Amino acid sequence: MKKIALILAFGMMLAPCVKAQDCRLQNDEITLSYGRVSIPGFAYTFASIFTTALTFGYLSPEEFHSTGALTAGYWHHFSSRFSVGGNLVYENFRMNFNQYAGKDENGQILRKPSDWNNMSFTSLMPGVKFQWVNREHFGMFTKADAGGIWYHNQRIDIQADESNRETHDAGNDFGFAFQLSLIGIEAGNGHWRGTTEIGWGMEGLVQAGVKYIF
Repeated sequence: MKKIALILAFGMMLAPCVKAQDCRLQNDEITLSYGRVSIPGFAYTFASIFTTALTFGYLSPEEFHSTGALTAGYWHHFSSRFSVGGNLVYENFRMNFNQYAGKDENGQILRKPSDWNNMSFTSLMPGVKFQWVNREHFGMFTKADAGGIWYHNQRIDIQADESNRETHDAGNDFGFAFQLSLIGIEAGNGHWRGTTEIGWGMEGLVQAGVKYIF
């Protein structure tokens, strides 16, 4: 009876992929993606807004640059539905505020450059993925990652006349990182697929990429 039960269970697991003509029980994939509106990006965008409001315009954001979330991952499929793996995520921000410096003879507000902050975030997050749909040329999935993040902040001091700039390490720290992609869609052939995900975390609110299955 036990052998029959095991055979039936294995057959039920195979049934969805047989129907979809996609029975890769043990395959691997490498993924590359680009995301926007990550947790750090969201936080620093609103931090610049609040800084301006709390200082009543004395400090005002002049420039804000972000690389976006760059993600590389590896996943191993243990069945047509479940896979485990992980992602390495990098994102860099450069933020600059200018300061209120009085008014000229015409009453126009004068501003002078302030310090630059150069911040980088590197996250390593193991995770699991569940494939809701796994057809030959189309798939849908949910993904959850959790791990650690290394944060590095570099401050660039600028003199009032911009004649001199000094760079200082403003701090390093470690913390918790995660990504929950509720909806992921992929389409392509047996080896190459384009992907898009909607979620929340270090990889971004929206991300798009490509994966290679082998």
